[in-house]
Amino acid sequence: MVKKLFTLVALLALCLGAQAKLVEDFYVDFSTASEIKFYGWGASESARARLSLQNGCLHFHSDEATDPSWDCQFHPAGGISIDEGSVYTVTMYMKGTVAKNMSVLFAGQTPYGQWPVPTEWQEVTATYEATGSGGDMLVQCGDYVGDWDIQWIRITHEEAESAQPEVWEENLINGDAEGEYGPVPCAYGKEYTIIDGAVENQAYPCKIESDADGNKVFVVHAKRVDVNEFPDMFLNEDGTVKGDPQWMNQFWIQSPKAWKAGEQIKLSFRYKASKEAKSATQCHGETPGSYLHWQAVGDISFTTEWQTFEQKFTVPNEGNNMWSIAFNLGANDAYLNDIDFYFDDLKWESLVLEEGLFVIGANAKDGLAYNYDKSIKMEYNDGEDCYEATIGTESDPVHEIKVSTKRGNSKAYDANTLKLTSAIDPAQDDQWIDYVAQAKQEIKLPGTGIWKVQVDTAISQMHFIMLSGTLDQKVEIKANPIEITVKATERDWRGLDDNGNQIEEGGVGAGQPWDNQFWIQAGRALKAGEETYLEFEYKGSVDAKTTTQCHKDNQQYLHWAAIGDVNFTTEWQKATITFTVPDAADGMNSIVFNMAEIKGACDYTLKNFIWKLTDDSESLIDMTGDKSFWWKVGAGMPIQGDPAGIHEVNFDVKVLNNQNIYNLAGQKVNNEYKGIVIRNGKKVILK
Repeated sequence: MVKKLFTLVALLALCLGAQAKLVEDFYVDFSTASEIKFYGWGASESARARLSLQNGCLHFHSDEATDPSWDCQFHPAGGISIDEGSVYTVTMYMKGTVAKNMSVLFAGQTPYGQWPVPTEWQEVTATYEATGSGGDMLVQCGDYVGDWDIQWIRITHEEAESAQPEVWEENLINGDAEGEYGPVPCAYGKEYTIIDGAVENQAYPCKIESDADGNKVFVVHAKRVDVNEFPDMFLNEDGTVKGDPQWMNQFWIQSPKAWKAGEQIKLSFRYKASKEAKSATQCHGETPGSYLHWQAVGDISFTTEWQTFEQKFTVPNEGNNMWSIAFNLGANDAYLNDIDFYFDDLKWESLVLEEGLFVIGANAKDGLAYNYDKSIKMEYNDGEDCYEATIGTESDPVHEIKVSTKRGNSKAYDANTLKLTSAIDPAQDDQWIDYVAQAKQEIKLPGTGIWKVQVDTAISQMHFIMLSGTLDQKVEIKANPIEITVKATERDWRGLDDNGNQIEEGGVGAGQPWDNQFWIQAGRALKAGEETYLEFEYKGSVDAKTTTQCHKDNQQYLHWAAIGDVNFTTEWQKATITFTVPDAADGMNSIVFNMAEIKGACDYTLKNFIWKLTDDSESLIDMTGDKSFWWKVGAGMPIQGDPAGIHEVNFDVKVLNNQNIYNLAGQKVNNEYKGIVIRNGKKVILK
């Protein structure tokens, strides 16, 4: 379809600035705890045997390693509604008898991050960019032999604080249980029932009863489940219990409509039980019991006194088209008892959103963040039969935009964006491109400047006109001449060898291929399908193979394959590789070389780097300096690399015995430490 150009119509942009506020998602102070609360699925038996509360801390003691190390794992923090793409900061105040790492998984990140345990009391902090909806932090430390203590754990993130006040509206009818149910009951229950020798328990509109104070409340009279009465249903062949008893008694808060992934709700209710108990929560579909996702708002701990729950909840991708939140009232062995569960004052609130068509812009090449308070509402032009807006100014040109059908805050905006089905061709002035609805989508423009955006909703197409600015042109790209040698060590000798025998100190253990690593890091996130070209020269002190993977911000694994294996020899070679970002690596910004594929030590030397788009429109790395290169030498060691210029890892540095030295995690170390350290306020390298 061809549409004619028309005279520019000036549109006003909302000029309110957005500021960030710090949101505390989780906090536990073990000095005030009477018991250890676990999240997610809880803790392994080996972890429970090693954990206790001592001297106001979560205390861990182990005399021997577990085999495998992940046999000892537990969830000390969780129940968080994760917003994918947000950056979360986890801080633990802790110390240990041994300076060693433990593995931590949070917010969907893989592989497990390495968390350093300091030998002096210290606030240890790590950041996680959420790649999934998992809001429970999993710790694995089966290979830690010794003691450590954690006094408190805090998880926070920064959230854009909209200058426009948020307005929430209630979706439930009779949430206070004082009246009659609406067309869709807001609460359902299920009780374990046996009829004619068979289990017959179906969800029903929840019972409403009066409590001791005369208030009407929702009640589920959960019945004890005797797993031996129906062994085929509840027992495995070895006699262990299946998960079924956990959901023989259930409660649902039921919405009258479906909710899409990425949409926000604000959930609140009061709750208590006749006995102390815990309940897991899940996302369910239109019919109570139609399971969608194993996690909703985390575990709920019931006491015999009324408590109030309130939480903003973002529907996870796996919970798309969610209608209800289910409470599994038999979780954590609660099914072994008759327990009455009470709920009252149910609220399922949704953000009041403005509907229409809206556009915001950013200059992605400069790394500018989107300012959602500056979204422009597109206006309908009768003469063109489409909606349109002008985005960008001479002082603030745009290179990317987001078009959405709703606005209210950043999450609502991103949950309702539109995606082009093909790229914009700047050579076609009359090009109209099909679009579809898809959350969290940006539209990359073929140049930086001021753009007119037109949307024809009748045919689901968009049109783009550059009013001023420059189309992307080819740039002169030169090889970065830096030469870096990564002195990869032998694999960690601790633990077992390939035959399962204990390694003697100083020997070469099984280790992992990523005990030594090297990263080439792009200056921005790359999208799936982008075509890039990589070039470098390389050699090793011995013949050695490295594998490569796609990462985000170095240690955040995304995809198992990148540019394939790189085989080093003692002679210089040159790599020239065309690399297309795979779908599974969308958002990657670094290629990692795993330099412990061989078990012996090797000096890997690389130089003369080019990483660019194949159309020569952009260099993905700096053409001078060392900001684009990082490395890790030795299992559990921190990532090294410094914008100020420490890359000459070939140099030995002599350190005086009477000077205090610290690693990059701030831990005090001795002269036997290998790697970059801080001495007298300066970075030096110990070998």
